[in-house]
Amino acid sequence: MKDPSHYTEESRPLRFCALGYRPQHRTDPLSNVSQILAIVLEQSPGRLQVLVHPRIAAVVEPSDLEFLQAMLDDLPVRAMEDPSLLLEHLSSLTRGPLVTHQDGTGIENDPALQELRSSFVPL
Repeated sequence: MKDPSHYTEESRPLRFCALGYRPQHRTDPLSNVSQILAIVLEQSPGRLQVLVHPRIAAVVEPSDLEFLQAMLDDLPVRAMEDPSLLLEHLSSLTRGPLVTHQDGTGIENDPALQELRSSFVPL
C-alpha cells in the first residue's frame, strides 16, 4: 500500500462511510447495527454523494424515524458546506440511532456494500 503522504489530492483513494441504524431502545453502545441506512461516498475531492435505504420507514422503529430523517436530510447541506469535515464526523459516530458501521477507502472491494450501494437512492 502506498504511503498516504505521497498522494496528491486528485490521486488519493476516495473515501466512504456506511452508516448503520441502532434502535434507541438498545442502551449498549457496543450493540450491533441492525441495518445499514446510508452510504456517504466521496465522488471526488470535495464532493460527496449521500445514498439512503429506499424504504427507511420500513426498517426503523417509528420512535426513531423523525430523528433519523432529520439527520439524513441535513447531510446534503452539510456536505456542500464542508465535505471533508462531514465525512470525518460521520466516520466516528458511536452513540445514538445513527452510527458508523464501516468507513475507509475502496468500497468497490466490498461486495456487500456494493450491493447496498446499487439499491440505495440518492438523497
